[in-house]
Amino acid sequence: MAGPSWQDHTVRLYRSSPAEAPVHNVSRARACWAWLWNVVSSMRILFRVLDYVFGCHHGNLSRVFTIEGRTYRVCCGCGAKFDYSL
Repeated sequence: MAGPSWQDHTVRLYRSSPAEAPVHNVSRARACWAWLWNVVSSMRILFRVLDYVFGCHHGNLSRVFTIEGRTYRVCCGCGAKFDYSL
């Protein structure tokens, strides 16, 4: 009775051609960029919520002022100053 020989269970530790090279480096980079993009998007949402809760969300702004070289608008509701670019 001839069973399987040791040659049938060998593990190849080399690549026979460059076409068999793994492409996991590209997918790993894409996964890292996707993760980073998700973090940035989450932070944007968090900053918007914090700005709404703690920031000024009044829509009644004054006209543009230029005093002592600084150009800005003022919220008529809370007095917050917002820089203005001409």
